[in-house]
Amino acid sequence: MINKQRLKRFTMEVLCLLLICTSYTLWAENPQFRLSGLDIKNQSEQTVITVDKLFMAPDIIVDNINYQCQGSIAVYPSHHCQQANLAFDLQQNRLQLTGQVHYDVVNQILNIDAVDSDNTMVLSYDSARQRQNITLNNLPIKKWLPPLFTAIKNNLSANANGDVSVNLDQGIVESINGIEFMGLDYEHSDDLIALGLNGTMNFIWDMSQQNLTAELVIAEGEALLKQVYINFSEFPLILTLNIDMSHDQYLINWGLAHQTAFQASGEFNLNSNFDFGLWQLRLEINDSAMVNKHIANSVLEIYGFSKNQANGGFILSVTGEHSRIDHIVTDFKDFSFINEKRKLAIIGLQGKVDWQWHQVSQPSNVSWQSLSLSGLPMSAATMNFNLSEDVFSLYGRHQFPIFDGALVIDRLIVSDFMAETPASVKMDAEIEPISLLPISEALNWPELAGQISGQLPGMVKSGNVIEFAGTLHLSVFDGSIRFENLSMERLFGVAPVVAADVDIDMLDLALLTKTYDFGLITGRLSGNINHLRITNWKVDRMDATIYSVAAPSTKQTISQRAIENISAIGGIKGALSRTFLRFFEQFKYKKIMLSCRLHNSVCQIGGLDNQDGRFTIIEGGGLPKINIVGYAREIDWDVFISRLLNASYDS
Repeated sequence: MINKQRLKRFTMEVLCLLLICTSYTLWAENPQFRLSGLDIKNQSEQTVITVDKLFMAPDIIVDNINYQCQGSIAVYPSHHCQQANLAFDLQQNRLQLTGQVHYDVVNQILNIDAVDSDNTMVLSYDSARQRQNITLNNLPIKKWLPPLFTAIKNNLSANANGDVSVNLDQGIVESINGIEFMGLDYEHSDDLIALGLNGTMNFIWDMSQQNLTAELVIAEGEALLKQVYINFSEFPLILTLNIDMSHDQYLINWGLAHQTAFQASGEFNLNSNFDFGLWQLRLEINDSAMVNKHIANSVLEIYGFSKNQANGGFILSVTGEHSRIDHIVTDFKDFSFINEKRKLAIIGLQGKVDWQWHQVSQPSNVSWQSLSLSGLPMSAATMNFNLSEDVFSLYGRHQFPIFDGALVIDRLIVSDFMAETPASVKMDAEIEPISLLPISEALNWPELAGQISGQLPGMVKSGNVIEFAGTLHLSVFDGSIRFENLSMERLFGVAPVVAADVDIDMLDLALLTKTYDFGLITGRLSGNINHLRITNWKVDRMDATIYSVAAPSTKQTISQRAIENISAIGGIKGALSRTFLRFFEQFKYKKIMLSCRLHNSVCQIGGLDNQDGRFTIIEGGGLPKINIVGYAREIDWDVFISRLLNASYDS
């Protein structure tokens, strides 16, 4: 008579070993398993053991177990089968094993040598050893993924080679000297694609504690995660993973690192529906140049930032819950970033930036060795501020050196910068005199003499509109230009609009005309431009008048070249060269005046003497006397810009 209890123990040990899924020691006082539908047939042709279901803690079910041995082979007190076959269903896969089984029930000695039907898994078991070995030969990985990864199985393909150790007493399965994986392809929509990944994997699966620890070294292949592209042959990465499945939810700790460039780590919870709970992330960049070259540059190019340079590093820490970010802290460590195309650069950035969503953040402090925005350099400076929810507040008075002057900010508050609508800005500032020559060189403008300075109290940005309550003062061409009622709309967006009232006072015409290579005119120029409006960087409204002002010890002359340039616009180019006047290099003038009232793309032009459809722009003085006269009182603005005016002259 067969001892079913001993047979049951034999069946359980063989099955649990081959399944690599025992949860507790098989010889525990209260084993965490049970059988359903056990049937034993010892016939002349074969010995057959079948089990409908094997239930194993905590939630593993094995179905349709069938063990066969050719011939009528004894099961008790010892069992020796040279041609054993075992088949069962696990995780929707049918596994079939063949080999030799030797089992001494009385002395509890078991030896198994078996291979699956595809020759992808070779088992060598000796009960005298504490640890048993399984060799993997091009084993399809997705067949044996834990339940946590069921969702990704359909789109995953990869094979594994190596050796696995199984400790049935402790319920531990682990890799030996690394498992090689190759040809790993995975696609999850267009946001995540991996192709041809090769590398090694080490893991420990402690089934009694329901804990999985793994490390993957990805040395070849390529992947695309949203806009991030990685070529692992040039930038190999190490992925570490620890999954604790012993509670009602999964606790997952992960890490991603390059050997020298960066380390990232994080922790998050998943419930049974794979919904996120609390989570945290830490990213430490040690070599920004390498990270920029292999990862960041491909992303920044999409947004128009190409050929970037980066150095130094930073540490980023982020915490949140579900899809919400609650807290971000960034520590900069001599970080530098340069984009020559955008004329953007920051060198030697140091300090900490703290941001929180639901409470007031800790004070933030950053400093830099140099900063360049749109080509305008800012020397070394420090900035202290608070960044809480969607409000940025500067602490106290700050001075930011620019060339030989500075931008001084007394108050700066930026609100709603995370809202869908444009952020609101309030600022009180002043510009300490900055020379225009280095500014014009940095912006590739004509060389401008003079300085820019002014008060900017009460600057307010609401929506897309920026308004200034103060006056911006330009000391330029040995005179001054003042901007009042200055406002800007969509300054960096589509069709920007700039509006102002401009007052011009005593500009040196010699400096002005030399700058623009128009031909020399000496004297002083004043005027005003009221209701100026510039749309998409094109003037479309103004009421402007400019005129010469007599000044002591200042000559009022105009060169032949300047007259020719003005006359050429009127279609009488070379008029002077056809008369005796060509022998004069310059001429005196008594007064200059020109006005333009622009509305609906039509400029109504005026000058010194507006009558009979004509007006005088330049009234000559002395001998020979040159007057420049215009005859078109209204002109299309585009034509006016291209031709200036329809001019003639009297001598």
